[in-house]
Amino acid sequence: MKKILSALALVICTACSFSVANASPYFTTSYGYQLDLENTKKHQEQKYDYSQNDHGFVSAAVGLPVSSNLLAQVEYSKMKASANKATSETTQENISLVGILPISRIYNTVDLYALGGAGYTSLKAENIKGKDESAIAILGAGLEYQVNPTISLLSEIRTNYDVNINTWSPSANVGLKINIDGVINSALGR
Repeated sequence: MKKILSALALVICTACSFSVANASPYFTTSYGYQLDLENTKKHQEQKYDYSQNDHGFVSAAVGLPVSSNLLAQVEYSKMKASANKATSETTQENISLVGILPISRIYNTVDLYALGGAGYTSLKAENIKGKDESAIAILGAGLEYQVNPTISLLSEIRTNYDVNINTWSPSANVGLKINIDGVINSALGR
């Protein structure tokens, strides 16, 4: 699954760079907090014999405009959480392909957007052999505040659907978006 997503992301990014004349690639990094609701914990305990507690995560993404109205980005996130029952700690990694659709410019420098995507998650529990893998779906919305042409601040609300345990897990995150063309232009004094 990881190889398929990686190959798909490479094809999309390559196609985007040729299809959009003024494609401006960007990089984001963020920190978030995922809530593990009682329903999610119940399903995790039934499937894995343990459940995660609420936890923070870090993520990074690289993206490109696909068109004037759509951005595509490849994301990676990693989280550690305390757990109950059979293990004391879990490590979860996600890789996903996400589309971002700008909805409205709220103020001169603030945009509202929707996002959706699909990916792969891997969950490893301390003291338990092997790991649990699953496909995930992602839905959410966010705000982007453009500080200047190079830097934006992001705030998002998301929910991930885990196919293996048939539950949604909501999260919120804040982050920093860096327009790579802006960095290059600044370095060159343009």
